[in-house]
This record gives sequence, structure tokens and C-alpha cells, in this order.
Amino acid sequence: KPDVEATDQEGLIHRLWIVTDANFIEAVQQGFADKKLYIADGHHRYETALNYRNYMREKGLRKPGDGCDDIMMFLADMEQDGLVVLPTHRIVRDLANFDREWLLEKCGDYFEVKSGLSKKDVETALGTAYDEGKAAFALYSGSGNFDLLCSKVDAVPVEFESGSKALRGLDVSVLHTLVLERLLGIDKENMAKHINLTYTRD
Repeated sequence: KPDVEATDQEGLIHRLWIVTDANFIEAVQQGFADKKLYIADGHHRYETALNYRNYMREKGLRKPGDGCDDIMMFLADMEQDGLVVLPTHRIVRDLANFDREWLLEKCGDYFEVKSGLSKKDVETALGTAYDEGKAAFALYSGSGNFDLLCSKVDAVPVEFESGSKALRGLDVSVLHTLVLERLLGIDKENMAKHINLTYTRD
């Protein structure tokens, strides 16, 4: 029986078992002693947790070893293929004078653009682009159909070439740098404050 069980707002059931066996805990610690841990997602949560811990200690509200010293995380073996990271969709809103045709024309500098695709067709095209190692996005602007943006290999702007090849190849880097920042003018501060950009997994 789990120590804690809860159902979240999306209907997902979460179960938590607490391990208290000292020998088992020590074995896990020894198993990680010579390994590196990469934070693939959640670095903001981790940094916030550190700041919170430091704040509580500085104010004399907690001492080392108290609960604020710990943060829950999910660990996955990088050699396994069982972890699937689902997309987080960007919703661009409240842009003054948004013009879909203008945006698609400008996107043509960096992407092969195909318009008028059905949801099924654009999902298939995204899968094909992924298999080919290309950055690709579906744009929906309320017309009933989707636009496909598939990156051109030789169209990365000069100022975007300062990052590593791996960084420049990430879909999220291409989307945020080229489309959101450069073309739509949504800078990092705007993104952080969710002025013209929000996120959904739906």
C-alpha cells in the first residue's frame, strides 16, 4: 500500500512509497557515487528549491537536515528508451496586428512551409521530420487547417550560430530564437512574464 495516493486535476493517479531502510538507502547512494546526474528538465525548480533552502536557513527558520533541504525528482536511465517526453504547446496571444500570411512569408527564410494540412497529415509530417533530424512545427491559427514549418539546414542566422550544434539543433531553441523572438518580437522577458505566450499540454 502506498504511503500517499492522490489524483490530480487531469485524472492522473500518483502513488508514493517512502523508503526508510538505511541499508537500501546507502546502497542507492553508493550506486550514484561515481555517476553524473543531468537535469534534463526542472532546473528552474531545482534553483528555486536551493534559494528557498538558503532563505529559510538565513532567516533562522530551518536548520540543516530539515525538510527544505530535500526536493523530489524523477530519475531515468539515459540508456533506456522507456521515457517519452510529450510536447508542450505554445499559445501565442494578444499580439498587436498579427498577420498569419506575413509570418508564413518570413518563416520561408528559415523553413519549408506547407499550408492547408489536416491534423492527421501534419502529425504524420512532424513524425517524418523528426525521423530525419529536422526541427519542425505545426502552426494553427484558427483556420481549420495547419501550417507545417520544417527547418532548412542552411538557413540558421549568423547570430544563432554562437551556440553549440546540439543547442542550435533543439526544436525549442529554433522555435524560440527564430519564430518567437526574431519574427514575433516576443523576447525572453515577455516569455517569462507570459505576456504574449502561454503553455499547454492539451
